[in-house]
Amino acid sequence: MTPNADVNDRGSIERLYPYAAFEADAGANSMAKAETRHGIRIETVPDASGAFRIARASHAPADFEEMKAHGFVCPYMGRAYGFFRLSGGMRGAVTEERDIFDPLRDEYEGFIDTIIGTARELARAPAPTREN
Repeated sequence: MTPNADVNDRGSIERLYPYAAFEADAGANSMAKAETRHGIRIETVPDASGAFRIARASHAPADFEEMKAHGFVCPYMGRAYGFFRLSGGMRGAVTEERDIFDPLRDEYEGFIDTIIGTARELARAPAPTREN
């Protein structure tokens, strides 16, 4: 597989996984009844120059660390859930804290950092041994 991303070039990852894809995946993954997680699969570990291969993918729900160990990372809505608060207690009216349509670029940037960090972790991990 030909590398299509570089851990030293954020732009290469952002071109393959633009903000709109992040937003769609984070929204889908954050639904309570989501039966599939959507995100990025790291298909090859970074080589000596930092080049590696990623692709958009989906995965059956599993433990987060287990998915990361297999090179799959997925975004969730973070602060977006904090945009509303109940006024007047648990059963009060909902008050909008800020515009939910403001892009959450910092969460996107953090997810790109997660992709880069996970790729670097996979590159440092010892190669699996085959037992006969």
